[in-house]
Amino acid sequence: MKKLLLSILAGMMALGAMAQGGKFTVQGWFECEGDSVTLEIIDCEYEVLYFETCAASAEMLELSFDLEDVALLHVYDGRQGYQRHIEIPAIPGDTVVFYMEGEPYYRLGGSQFYIDYDEAVRAIEPQAIELYEARCKQDADSDQYLAEAFNNYEEALLAYVEDHPDQEASAALLGIFAQNVIVDWDDVLGRGDAMLTERVRNSVVANLYKPYLAEAEESGTMALDTMGQGGKFTVQGWFLCEGDSVTFQILDCGNPLYNEELYFETRAASAEMLELSFDLKDAALLIVYDGRQGYQRHIEIPAIPGDTVVFYMEGEPYYGLGGSQFYIDYDETVRAIEPQLIELCESKNYDLFDNYVEALFAYIKDHPDQEASAALLGIFINKDGAGIRYDAVVRGDALLTERVRNSVAANLYKPILAEAKKRNRVKPK
Repeated sequence: MKKLLLSILAGMMALGAMAQGGKFTVQGWFECEGDSVTLEIIDCEYEVLYFETCAASAEMLELSFDLEDVALLHVYDGRQGYQRHIEIPAIPGDTVVFYMEGEPYYRLGGSQFYIDYDEAVRAIEPQAIELYEARCKQDADSDQYLAEAFNNYEEALLAYVEDHPDQEASAALLGIFAQNVIVDWDDVLGRGDAMLTERVRNSVVANLYKPYLAEAEESGTMALDTMGQGGKFTVQGWFLCEGDSVTFQILDCGNPLYNEELYFETRAASAEMLELSFDLKDAALLIVYDGRQGYQRHIEIPAIPGDTVVFYMEGEPYYGLGGSQFYIDYDETVRAIEPQLIELCESKNYDLFDNYVEALFAYIKDHPDQEASAALLGIFINKDGAGIRYDAVVRGDALLTERVRNSVAANLYKPILAEAKKRNRVKPK
């Protein structure tokens, strides 16, 4: 009987021209293993608009919500607390029919939009499951596995969009992607948006991803004074190590979940000046390993495209930086917080970690218009674990001037800032 009613409702409803605002209605059967189901609606700024818990039942449930624009509906199964299970678009003026039982875990019906969206979700479900499993994987190959899973998921999503350019469901897929994945916005959202018909790009559903696309396009124009967004990064220096070699590793910072290796090069330690150049698309991390310690990390500095760092590795302090004004300033930042870092490392007392963090923020607060402050924040949060870095990046970014926040050096921390803003949204209580 339920399946018959779903079909009747589906035939009666059509998305058509959606109003900008209106009632969004949820109808459905929520036969969860738990005794309750919670429906949460948030807007695209992560503000909670509605939060309602109902008893799980075999009877049809119906709820309506007044919306001014497209939003996100989260459905939580009571058996799992507030672990999210389902996330779908909430369209003002439309109705979704929800069937939550058996396999697959849920199905959607109602208007043509929700019928199409259900099809879209099923089409990329294998890659979504692969991505979820990759995020849970913890071993030596986890970074590579995660990168491959991201790529497979993105390509499956774009393949669906390309095959269905006149479906609002395709715009919805891009919107859900933007809400949950902080990777390749300018690539995936830009490519996906270009595939859609003008009608779909101008639909209410497209408002799910348009703010993110605008942000990605804006970030693509950032510049660090006269430094280009991409260019050669040059390392010059004298590396008089106690070991017989020095290794240079450059890591990309575009993904908040892992750092992709861009370059890895080992050279003989020498009193002669060494010079190496690397083609970079954006700010990255340069890690220098002293051969005497194997690959124990010693030094980590920003790698800025279009700039040159002069590196002096001998005596005390262990190294010094020169070259452009940026690297002169960055060397100053390192010296300013060095006492607290040495204290922390030597004591191995992590109660002293707060001293190090406060010294870092004190420098940023005193030098808000230095790109070196943005770089210091970027290096810190790329090295630190997830426990503190989300709070730290929000706090540090707020201290900087607008010019520095829009610099290439700030791109060292911006992917994690975007992730932090998402993780810091209001959670169900």
